[in-house]
Amino acid sequence: MAAVMDIERMLGNEPADVSDLNRGWDIESRLPEEKGLRFIEVKGRAAGANTVTVTRNEILRGLNAPEQFILAMVQVDGESQSVRYL
Repeated sequence: MAAVMDIERMLGNEPADVSDLNRGWDIESRLPEEKGLRFIEVKGRAAGANTVTVTRNEILRGLNAPEQFILAMVQVDGESQSVRYL
């Protein structure tokens, strides 16, 4: 979550952790100049993992807002992290 929020800040966005609210995404990131929100679901995986589980709720939220919904895959290898947006 922290790695994705750092990237959003570097992009000039204002991310907020909403993971406790069960909305179907973990981060709401406000775009500059009131251009809207990005809904980001974060999935962390150990290096070499073959699968990722996406819940029904997450899939439905993504289908409801396909232009705003982002799946962020965070690969963790020891202390190293790499983030990929899908």
